[in-house]
Amino acid sequence: IVCGAAYAGAPALTTTSGGGFALMAEGVSLAGMLEVPAVIFLSQRPSPATGLPTRTAQQDLLFAAFAGHGDFARAIFAPGTFEQAFSLTRLALEIAHEFQTPAIIMADQFFTDLQKNTKPINRNPRPIDRRILKKPPPDYVRYAVTGDGVSPRSIPGNGVFVIVDSDEHTPDGHITEDLSIRVVMQDKRMRKSEGVTSKVLPPEIYPCEAREALLCWGSTYGPCREAIDNMRAAGRDICLIHFPQVWPVNAPAARAALANKKITAVEGNCTAHFASILKMHGALDDFKSLLRYDGLPFTASWIERRLAI
Repeated sequence: IVCGAAYAGAPALTTTSGGGFALMAEGVSLAGMLEVPAVIFLSQRPSPATGLPTRTAQQDLLFAAFAGHGDFARAIFAPGTFEQAFSLTRLALEIAHEFQTPAIIMADQFFTDLQKNTKPINRNPRPIDRRILKKPPPDYVRYAVTGDGVSPRSIPGNGVFVIVDSDEHTPDGHITEDLSIRVVMQDKRMRKSEGVTSKVLPPEIYPCEAREALLCWGSTYGPCREAIDNMRAAGRDICLIHFPQVWPVNAPAARAALANKKITAVEGNCTAHFASILKMHGALDDFKSLLRYDGLPFTASWIERRLAI
């Protein structure tokens, strides 16, 4: 685990909290331009600035989705359980290596500090494919233009020159201000977004379809699930729709899961970040918000009381 931005060296897992991520925005953008895998763990707290440093919130999603200069592909995961934290971290590493782009894992102070008994997790998982070209050809260039936007990745000392640059560059890595090459390289990098989007995780519906639904992401999963169980036991036709991946948005899949339901977005911020993202992508129309931003975590009883009003 490296504290700080992941720059041009080896692929790194970077960790930060709240305001520290702001200092990394340029590093995230740099990873997008250098096309290096970077996995970032972001544990949120109430903001702006230092805010409530020992409390919890879900206030950084819009920032994480758009942090960095310019346009480049990224993936953002938000585990709701310990098992998901394990599996999504591995998935983030896989996506980062496959598409040579940043992946962000979002938690919050509540989830980071949580202690809970859980079933044993596989301690011997298969190795993650770093997708490194072991025998590059003599004519190898680092940023070769490809149909899916992903260029073959070799490493220095592997028999060929590996040239990388934070400025706009030619396919062989040298700085350029040729505007036609600029368009070709930007289009190449953006084609990765299609691949990342094609692998977006679908939302989870618990326990079954219903006319009413709580929409949530990240650590609100547990309290929402408990509230759903209690309300269904009392006869209410309601379900939970949890998104373990919050960026990019597979709009058709999200819209299908949310269609024909009375949606209440449960989020730890004051502007319904994720519901706003879904609406921006045309995946959600009308919704109500159940928002908490006093620094305390959600509880099932808190959710039930406010839904009863």
